[in-house]
Amino acid sequence: MALHRIVLGLGSNTRQTYHIRLVQQQLRAALGDICFTRTLWTVPIGVRSPLYLNGLAEARTALDYDELLRLTKQIEQSIGRTEADRRAHVVRADIDILLYDGQRFHLSDWQRPYVRRLLGELQGFEP
Repeated sequence: MALHRIVLGLGSNTRQTYHIRLVQQQLRAALGDICFTRTLWTVPIGVRSPLYLNGLAEARTALDYDELLRLTKQIEQSIGRTEADRRAHVVRADIDILLYDGQRFHLSDWQRPYVRRLLGELQGFEP
């Protein structure tokens, strides 16, 4: 069984610490051995909203990309993410697949200062 290296971006702008902890708990329950960076407070980009709390996670998984995407969306929804909240810029939980087996996604996120800073806390990445 091949394991795929993944890096996930985590974020919340509502009850931030509480929701990020829930995300981490659910990812750990689903993926097992997973490493989380510290979290950083960030200013919203392009929208008026409360500060975001952001972090990264790194793991290896047997899930294919589509299965992993479904898992991340299920976790977001279980924490209360809705389409109405998205339109109102309320983010209880946001989980983005930034890296899957060396392929980068959400390319603009890779340029964000907090992502570049936190990558240095993950194995195999230079800040």
